[in-house]
Amino acid sequence: MNSKSDNKCVLAFDIGTTNMKGAILDLKNFKTLSKYTLKSKVYFPRSGYAEVSPGELWKQIVELTEKLSESRYFENIDALIFTAHMAGVLPIDKDFNPLMNILIWLDERASGYPKSVFEGLIKLSGYNFFHLIDFLRLTGGAPSKTGKDPISKMAWIKEANPEIYESTYKFLDVKGYLILKTTGSIITSCDEAHLTWLADTRSMEVRWSKRLASRYGLDTAKLPEIKKSVDIAGHLNPESADELGIRKNIPVFVGSGDLTSAAIGSGAVSNYEPHIYIGSSSWIAAHVPRRLLDIFHYMGSLMSGIPRRYIFIAEQEVAGSALDYFMELFNMGGKYEEVERLVSEVDLGSSGLIFLPWMFGERAPIDDPYARGGFVNIG
Repeated sequence: MNSKSDNKCVLAFDIGTTNMKGAILDLKNFKTLSKYTLKSKVYFPRSGYAEVSPGELWKQIVELTEKLSESRYFENIDALIFTAHMAGVLPIDKDFNPLMNILIWLDERASGYPKSVFEGLIKLSGYNFFHLIDFLRLTGGAPSKTGKDPISKMAWIKEANPEIYESTYKFLDVKGYLILKTTGSIITSCDEAHLTWLADTRSMEVRWSKRLASRYGLDTAKLPEIKKSVDIAGHLNPESADELGIRKNIPVFVGSGDLTSAAIGSGAVSNYEPHIYIGSSSWIAAHVPRRLLDIFHYMGSLMSGIPRRYIFIAEQEVAGSALDYFMELFNMGGKYEEVERLVSEVDLGSSGLIFLPWMFGERAPIDDPYARGGFVNIG
């Protein structure tokens, strides 16, 4: 082990769809003192399916920590925090065992669920008018037709795998699973709870809506406790401390999802100050003091990672992940410098070639799981 320095540090993990990052950050100025990246493991067993193995996810957390243990700041870790891609669903039993792989945000198997949301004689933008009004009143938004939202995934599990639903003690998101693994606490953050579309967010105190859950045959008792991102979720248990090689009983913070964390990291934290993010997916967003909604362009508000604030967002499903797909097709995995060189040799506008990036449907400004990508003006 390296000798202890004077810096107080936090061990932070970012679970992305393409890559997983681990870093040691200085608690005084939040500068990165050491970092390491691994390729994320996502499985696509069928068209429209996207899963992550909970066991493999934890093994990668351990591997990242082992790499970071080479840093001279490793002995100074005084806290632990996770952020992760949002809208994942993992059912666990009473013994905290996963009952299936994590259905991540890209998974579309629950397209059209809950069914009653998109059925009925009177509709608005494809939604049952009366159901939509209730969603908008309570949550400030509504689940997408794509099936990528947690409410849709839970409804699908109940119908397609009733034995799993009956055995489910709690439904967790990706970050929630890592909090469970490290503390034994069953917690979700305000932003993740909001994104389920099962939470009443009319006040700044987010709480589960029994009205919405019961309407779609779901049980709020199967949902985790909601806490603020700045709260302590629990303290690092001895078993996980041994696996990670760090001191036990340090605080593990609730944290926020990758979207809301990145929004804070952009520095655009004043009200109505916009920012653009490009990662595996992309979005344009701004922090706002109250819920805003544009139902016709599928833009809505989520609870922010900043307590008692919202973030108004328009999200696109595929951005940087299209580049990874291209690199895989042409056997150029990891050769980003070579791709950058090739791109620099192409004239601006690509001679009229247009790429439509709808590789996994779309969210905004249209909500369509069947939107498909392609190239226009190929010569």
